[in-house]
Amino acid sequence: MSEEQPELKINVSGVIGILIILALSIVMVIVGYRIGNAAIIVWGYIFLLSTSLSMLVVFSRIYALKVFVGSIRAEEDKKMLEERIRKIMEEMEEEETVGLEVEE
Repeated sequence: MSEEQPELKINVSGVIGILIILALSIVMVIVGYRIGNAAIIVWGYIFLLSTSLSMLVVFSRIYALKVFVGSIRAEEDKKMLEERIRKIMEEMEEEETVGLEVEE
């Protein structure tokens, strides 16, 4: 059987965008401390907090989808093995019936 295996497709550009915003927020905090501007520091921390929380959601979904795809693959593998065993058992039964007919 040549069935397609389930795949996990991740939108990499979204994850990269979050990581870029995270890096920029860290830069904002550092620059804010260097020049002594409290507004830049606060906005840097706000962006840092928001991107950290969004990364938690994104990575937890990615992990959940990986586990789900893995369980689907395991289930399909199990079905294929059961089908192979069933075919082998049928072949063995046919050989036994043919063998019995020849002996009679």
